[in-house]
Amino acid sequence: MLILLICLVAPYGSFAQGVTTGALRGTVEDANGNALDAAVARTVNTLNGFAVTTSVRTGMFVVQGLPPGGPYSVLVTKIGYAPQRIQGLFIPLGGELKVGFKLGAISTELDTVRISARDGTTGGSIAGGVGTTISDSLLQRLPSLNRDLYDFVRLVPQVSTRFGMSGAGANFRYNSYLIDGLSDRQLQGNNVMGAGTTGGKTISIDAVKEYQVLLSPYAARFGDFTGLLVNAATKSGTNDLRGSVYAYGRNATLARTDAFVGSSPYHREQIGIAVGGPIIRNRLHFFFAPEVQRSSAPSAGPYIGQDSSASIPVPVSEANVSQFASLLGARGIAAGDGGRVESQNPATTIFGRIDMAVPEWNSRLVFLGNYSKVDVTRFSRSIGTSTFPLSSTAWKLRTSKKSSAMQIFTQINSSLLNEFHLAYMDRPIGGMDYNPAPSVLVENVPSADGTGTVTLSAGTPGPAGGIGSEQALGEIADHVVLQLGSNHTISTGFHVELFRYRGSGVRGMFGQWTFPTLAALADGNASRYSVTRDFGSARSAVRGYQPSAYVSDEWRVNDRITVTFGLRGDALNLLDAPAYNPAVDSIFHRKTSDYPVARIQWPPASHSTGLPIRSRTHAFAEEPESL
Repeated sequence: MLILLICLVAPYGSFAQGVTTGALRGTVEDANGNALDAAVARTVNTLNGFAVTTSVRTGMFVVQGLPPGGPYSVLVTKIGYAPQRIQGLFIPLGGELKVGFKLGAISTELDTVRISARDGTTGGSIAGGVGTTISDSLLQRLPSLNRDLYDFVRLVPQVSTRFGMSGAGANFRYNSYLIDGLSDRQLQGNNVMGAGTTGGKTISIDAVKEYQVLLSPYAARFGDFTGLLVNAATKSGTNDLRGSVYAYGRNATLARTDAFVGSSPYHREQIGIAVGGPIIRNRLHFFFAPEVQRSSAPSAGPYIGQDSSASIPVPVSEANVSQFASLLGARGIAAGDGGRVESQNPATTIFGRIDMAVPEWNSRLVFLGNYSKVDVTRFSRSIGTSTFPLSSTAWKLRTSKKSSAMQIFTQINSSLLNEFHLAYMDRPIGGMDYNPAPSVLVENVPSADGTGTVTLSAGTPGPAGGIGSEQALGEIADHVVLQLGSNHTISTGFHVELFRYRGSGVRGMFGQWTFPTLAALADGNASRYSVTRDFGSARSAVRGYQPSAYVSDEWRVNDRITVTFGLRGDALNLLDAPAYNPAVDSIFHRKTSDYPVARIQWPPASHSTGLPIRSRTHAFAEEPESL
């Protein structure tokens, strides 16, 4: 299926830029405005010495694969003409910067020669389409509630963050997240560590140079999403040793005084550094950015012992809570109490990067490493519900990520650029600090005001035992950009994700007892009992791979019109099939052994939904019996 996309951009271009790089496009004329041929343009990043030499053909040249930012310096030389240089140029992420040169003949005395450069990007969109760029200056100047990379996605008018990050109304599971061109999403649920989902962050915001939020890029290189794409590029070291140290703090004394905040101590401290510099000038540079967070805050909802003037009353009496805890304690179950629960949220991120220039091969090598870990307390007493959980239902969710990558950018000749990517990510998720005891519910407990009933709960909640998983993702990709003249570019490439997912537990594995009253609990007469069992396949691994390939042909009609032809295919292949469960078939008439068949998806129809999980779990109910 061939897709024709015509993009009108004024005055910005969309000419085969890379995911984590930008491009520079220049014109070279003589003093009379005639195009010059056979000149040479040398583009140098003045911060780290990385240089690219390009031939000028028919008065134009294009330099692909440049790291975003700068400043860059461009020197144009031609025999018989005075060389000219433009300095202080900055390359936008995924965009194209335009510059113009006028060379004067050496043998002719010239009037003043004007050298101009103009920014050739807006909209922040890679290869056209709808999107927004969050620049380096915005990242440094705008306030951030959590200092999270994904905080600024809220700036995009087409994005809603009320129920996860939704691009143009699409479910958050249809999103994609790239950092330096490599995937940052989870296999389970397609979430990311950040955006308020876990209380942590995937990377220090001081390590990010800039990023884009894209909803409909026209380039065939982008795929595997139908919601939004967050595309971020990180900082690199320079020839000058530069760094920063920062500390941020928030606590209750900085908040306004009222009945709740005044009695609810909380704090958050974030401390980190960001430093980069040369190992070998003009050759080898490093960047390092660790950050540590320490945070504690009271959980939401009412609690036993709160101030009498609290706006939300405790729905159950302290005597009934104490009786409930005492009855469970007599059976060896630590129920906790109805007091306030402190939610702890420590987090750590460590990012490192090494850039190496190899001018002998016209190449640039990048080595990346990223580690992040966060613990978040899961507990709340939801307002407006009839359930009052005790403190024993609190548990912690631990999420971590370890990733490493290598990238090679090679300017094979003045017309051919190659990008190679190799990456691996390990992302375990698990519940911790919970008591492996059954969940106990007592219904029909008289409310504190005597107008209704409340359900008391204690013990390990269902999600705590079954939230764990082991996730691993490998990536290999290669992209080639061929410049056929200054106005014609052909791009092609492939990308393969190899993944492995294994659940480390099942929800409800410790069982749940339900009693109609406190008296029934005292007598041991339950109304219901359920438990989720693993019959051998719930913890089995799901392995697979997802290859994709594309080809793109872009023609620049003029500075305002670019015509793009693109063809892309994605395919999800699962290597492991689940076992057949006759009980599910007999009840729901669905065969658990049926799994998606691999087939090519042609964008824009293709999308990523995350892996189907928990499809191999079988639950059954037993007759009530004595606890």
